[in-house]
Amino acid sequence: MNRSTISGVIVGIVLTLSAGILGLCWFGVVSVIPAIQALGSIAIAFSAITAYRLYLLNSKRNELKDAREQSSSFLNESIALLNRAYETFTRNGTHPPSNDRLQWLSTARMTIPVSYTHLTLPTIYSV
Repeated sequence: MNRSTISGVIVGIVLTLSAGILGLCWFGVVSVIPAIQALGSIAIAFSAITAYRLYLLNSKRNELKDAREQSSSFLNESIALLNRAYETFTRNGTHPPSNDRLQWLSTARMTIPVSYTHLTLPTIYSV
């Protein structure tokens, strides 16, 4: 169920109970004081349900906000790492890459994610 359906059901139940209590009070089946107490109990229950739903919505929104901020920080760190790798690879961005093995390995280590460093390449040829 979506939020509007749940809210509609809750409001419908509250209004039906309130109308029933007021009807019983109007026809003299129940005295006024117990009717007011029953309406107060319904109002408290309705407030508790509303507060709980607001709590759930806010906690979900905060989780999404935290995930978005964490993703943004990872993105900024990744961009900075790629910029450093580019600077290392091209020697401060002014020269084309040289035929230096150490420079190529350093750049490769900077650009390969940590999760892929444990993988090994399959051996095709044996020496």
